[in-house]
Amino acid sequence: MPALLRKKTGSSNGDDDFAFTKRPKMNIRPRLPPPKTTLAAILFLIGGITCMCLGVYFYLTDRRNVEDRGLAIFLLGVIMFLPGSYSSFMIFASFREWPGYDYSQIPSYDDGSWVI
Repeated sequence: MPALLRKKTGSSNGDDDFAFTKRPKMNIRPRLPPPKTTLAAILFLIGGITCMCLGVYFYLTDRRNVEDRGLAIFLLGVIMFLPGSYSSFMIFASFREWPGYDYSQIPSYDDGSWVI
């Protein structure tokens, strides 16, 4: 009987009627995002934007005619920006509890299973 609650309902004749109702389910979802995953997503996002900006700057202002350095830094920024922006958006949408988004959809670095 622990899953059911007894609720007294008043009747017109004075008898004590008890109705059984189900206990409401508790929302046990974590409200805060995983801290290590959030930190990694934000660092990838900021690092990617920084590398893309620096790559464009080096590509346009290189005076030694070595444009490859700017292009390499720009591509590194793109490679960092893509997972950072995806993870940041998923964490933000999960935090805002938008339908269809959940923390379980994001690869987590907080469980420790990736450590050798």
